[in-house]
Amino acid sequence: MNEDGTPETISGASYRTKIENFLQPMVEHNPNLWFQQDRATTHNNRQTMDLLREIFGEHLISKNSDFPRPPRSSDLTALDF
Repeated sequence: MNEDGTPETISGASYRTKIENFLQPMVEHNPNLWFQQDRATTHNNRQTMDLLREIFGEHLISKNSDFPRPPRSSDLTALDF
């Protein structure tokens, strides 16, 4: 959501900006942090994946990572409540 409450369309560039501004500082203070994302195309394009690999290394669970996100895994599926 935007600051005015309207829905925001996420592009690859805006997603990478959010990663750099929000997640990267968190990882610098907690190097054992893992990151898991869904299979949305903006989340898995080459530039985004390169940035995530740079930040998280092997602590990345995603469609195009070295640790692929298994489909329908009860351990990695978001909670329903």
